[in-house]
Amino acid sequence: IRETSTALTAFGRRPVMLSINPAYAWIIALNLSRVGTNIGLADFSGKITARNSLPDYSPAELMQKLPAVIKDLLLSCPFPDRKILGLGITAPGPLDRDKGRILNPPDFALWHNVNIVQPLSETLGFPVFLENNAAAAAIAEFHQGKAGQYDNFLVLTVDSGIGAGLFLNRRPYQDGAGLGQEVGHMTIDWQGKACSCGSRGCLERYAAIPELLADAADQYGIGAPASWQELVDRAIGTDSVAGSLLERQTDYLAAGLVNMRNFLELDSVILAGDLTYKPELLLRSLKRKIDCMALTRNNRQM
Repeated sequence: IRETSTALTAFGRRPVMLSINPAYAWIIALNLSRVGTNIGLADFSGKITARNSLPDYSPAELMQKLPAVIKDLLLSCPFPDRKILGLGITAPGPLDRDKGRILNPPDFALWHNVNIVQPLSETLGFPVFLENNAAAAAIAEFHQGKAGQYDNFLVLTVDSGIGAGLFLNRRPYQDGAGLGQEVGHMTIDWQGKACSCGSRGCLERYAAIPELLADAADQYGIGAPASWQELVDRAIGTDSVAGSLLERQTDYLAAGLVNMRNFLELDSVILAGDLTYKPELLLRSLKRKIDCMALTRNNRQM
């Protein structure tokens, strides 16, 4: 911490205000996802100073090349000799946070059963931590976003998959080693599509963006939207097919979120990922459906 200024008081000695010293140390962040790998450098306040996208390395290649990647990242920034506190890795779940192992995330087979923490900490010489990417997003939202006003909230990330990070009583819900919170694999149709997780009718098999775009390709044929952003732009316009697809998306999401709301006393659900693009139409539809379906709709607003 560092001293900043003094505060005005009615009497007595003026207190000296303290703040986090962002120059104290560097923090390195590595995000593994189904659509790419990104590395970033943050100061001690959490502000990102530099970031890079990495090639689609295999686990062995990434662990071999990461020291050089980190060195290059540091050299691109001021104060490259500032100490490094550690490396934080986020990845799709399920994973074993305590043992530093990525378990068996659907559609992420290359990383199945890979222990990434121990070999990297031995190679790099500083602490390495592993966290579910959606849980990490909830922690960031609580400390640096708008979620700090809520006691109980869920961050739902929808992109190539669906993940969730949960806060209860203003603390992140830590389910043992980090195996749970897999909201994307909540069943919304027990006779539905087979999922690579081994179940059927998982929310992710309907509401993840690739699934929605596959439905769009079936309906449009030639000229189907190639991204969520394009589908939303068409739905905002006069494209009735895009509008119906967006409505279907809110049906799926409402089913999953009502299950969570009926089970937990949530004050808020925060959407992250691709859904943050021009979200007004989706939010209106989603809120309307949740308010009609939730068991506590007459007693608790969200």
